Amino acid sequence: MEERWKAGIGQEVRASWSNRAQDHDEFAVFRTWHAYLEEHLVFPFTATVVEYQRGPVRQGARVKVLDITFLDETYGTIVAVKQKDGVYELPLCDLKVTDEDIEIRQLVEDYAVWFANR
Repeated sequence: MEERWKAGIGQEVRASWSNRAQDHDEFAVFRTWHAYLEEHLVFPFTATVVEYQRGPVRQGARVKVLDITFLDETYGTIVAVKQKDGVYELPLCDLKVTDEDIEIRQLVEDYAVWFANR
């Protein structure tokens, strides 16, 4: 993971951090991650909700992630998810990919770790 971080998203995010320090633009890193996720995630994929949620989708629920819907300054990248009874929006960082696609799983995990430690 460290080599991938240095070679790929790590460089983009580090550059954004550098710009943030100069411009005092706290939202720049969010935008960098969001753009990278939009470019590299392939939909749909399945995931489990790993964080407490208000509303009808509960922690532990299995969902199908359909698309990125928007970028929120508090919750980060928001995705549309399908559960049995409807389509809802959740923070991507609150999901754990359960698909067999290792690249998607790793990308979402990298984002969630970054989000938790920002």
